[in-house]
Amino acid sequence: FGGKNGLTAETIAAVSLASRAGRPVRVAFDRLEEISYAALRPGADVHFSALTGADGAMEAYAIDSYSDSGIAAGAGISRMVGLVGPDVPRQTIENDIVNHGPPGKPFRGPDGPQSMWVLERAADEAAIRYGTDPVTLRRRWYPNDPIRAKLLDWAEALPVWAGRDDGDRSGRFRRGVGLALGAWAFLYNGDSQVTVGATPDGFFVQTGTQDIGTGTRSILARAVADTFGIARNQVRVEIGHSATPLGPASAGSQVSNSVYGPALAAAERLRDELLALSSSELGLAGASAVPGGLQHADGFTPWMTLLSGVSPLSMEEKRGSEPPFSLLSEIALSDKYLPSIGRGLSKTVTVTEVEVDMRLGRIRPLGVWKAVAAGKIFAPILARSQAYGGIIQGLGYALYERRQLDLESGFTLNANLEDYHIPGIGNTPPMQVHFIEEGFDSILGQGIGIGELVTVGVAASVGNAVRHATGWRPLKTPMLPADVLQGVNQ
Repeated sequence: FGGKNGLTAETIAAVSLASRAGRPVRVAFDRLEEISYAALRPGADVHFSALTGADGAMEAYAIDSYSDSGIAAGAGISRMVGLVGPDVPRQTIENDIVNHGPPGKPFRGPDGPQSMWVLERAADEAAIRYGTDPVTLRRRWYPNDPIRAKLLDWAEALPVWAGRDDGDRSGRFRRGVGLALGAWAFLYNGDSQVTVGATPDGFFVQTGTQDIGTGTRSILARAVADTFGIARNQVRVEIGHSATPLGPASAGSQVSNSVYGPALAAAERLRDELLALSSSELGLAGASAVPGGLQHADGFTPWMTLLSGVSPLSMEEKRGSEPPFSLLSEIALSDKYLPSIGRGLSKTVTVTEVEVDMRLGRIRPLGVWKAVAAGKIFAPILARSQAYGGIIQGLGYALYERRQLDLESGFTLNANLEDYHIPGIGNTPPMQVHFIEEGFDSILGQGIGIGELVTVGVAASVGNAVRHATGWRPLKTPMLPADVLQGVNQ
């Protein structure tokens, strides 16, 4: 999940070969190639200092980040902290350490998990040092943020958080509960276009984006189906083809917001046009659109009956631009393939309960509770599934996933799924997800993507839960058993 944003030499070669051969060409890495050479979430050594007031409120901070970029460049942990952290004076320094290791590339929330690890570890530590409840401390860090306030209200009311105490630090198995906020930039492609049309065969929707399993087809079908009051399987979705209107890339959580709004607007224009044609071409008097068709003086006519009597027609809508957030978004507006950054952030809070085995050093997640504030949820079932996946990946980042390199050659020593561990079903605790949909009414479509948001704060919540359980503050991920034993026994 990630490392896909950009054309590699292999992909370019495959496109050229397919063009000359007139046949499909597939690009596929084997396991060794995928883990060793494709891409990775860059590791980093981050130095963070915070200046706080008498009540623990953040007044200024300094961050100096050194990122392992391999044979690539472009780390942005310090910049990401500046985007999602408290709005206070800051000094940010970014360093790419280029070497002969695998390339650092975007991976589900580029720099997000690392940034929230830094910020939320500092917030949790500040709460402890000031003797302040962690929720109260975060309210002081973000005093004028109604969305974060709603998230913290929700977390504070959870029984697992309300029952949180100072932790029983006796016995072999110790439990702790940790909390972490998270945020992600609002990215969209203002040049994205969507066509919604009708023929005697039914309704269709077209755009040049793709569905990598994140629900793009369902979102597009829903926009049309809800407008006409029909079943979603009655809408033909045509995507993933360069002959269709320009669509966004699957990166930066930009697809949903880039296509849902224009799909909805095009569907509404098409509905209004069909309504007008029902009078001028079919002679239906007093017609009005209702779910499933038209209600008129002579009764009810289903949409499919209406479509058989009018010529095929379609409507196209362009996403359009939000007010620019920064110079970066203004630059992106000049390139139709680049996303722009809109004003505002999607936000989340994660509460995690863990059990720490003090003899073996194992950390076992017992439950994860996550609230997501990203506006309108276009496809609730799929969004909940996205959140579950993001939580599981966050647990992998926190507890299991570590690439081991030979420092002389840069060769990956654990390029297989036996030695490179990812969470399995036995590592996945019960998860609860809650959506807060208010606060984004001014945005076209009234919602922001959640694909990256749902993973960025998970590792930080696990780290804070381990601190609560053991009194030891983990400073790096993954939190492996050997590190836990060394830390708690210091």
